[in-house]
Amino acid sequence: MTCAIPRHPVHLIDAVRLAEGSRVTTRPTMPQDIGLLRAFFRALPTDARRHHFMTGLAELPAALVGRTFALAA
Repeated sequence: MTCAIPRHPVHLIDAVRLAEGSRVTTRPTMPQDIGLLRAFFRALPTDARRHHFMTGLAELPAALVGRTFALAA
């Protein structure tokens, strides 16, 4: 069985210059980004997670990850 990794639609990729002058590239999240998304969530301070989700989640719930990618499709 082979799986093709979908490519980002080019029209949704953008380069943005931040106020202090650095340049970042933005793109939609894709299913292969799940590991990065979870690592980012774990790296957030507990207070930030509590403020955003109104509870001290230690891990990003699978249902929320699935919903993130369902909305992007």
